[in-house]
Amino acid sequence: MTEKVSERRRVRVWFGTEVICTHVADPMEAERYAALMRQRFAGLTVTVDDAPTVDDTSLPHELLWERTVS
Repeated sequence: MTEKVSERRRVRVWFGTEVICTHVADPMEAERYAALMRQRFAGLTVTVDDAPTVDDTSLPHELLWERTVS
């Protein structure tokens, strides 16, 4: 899968090694969302990083089927 860096940010809330929440937004909204998640889930790790963009042509054909049928 090809990943490129976008102008959007990805916020993830982690419970140990499992991601329990993911949100992608513009940088300002992502920082606000991360601050709220840190308050809501005080004991969990909240990360903010660049959101990858996925080139649809690199997806397995099973995933491409759902995108082309709708």
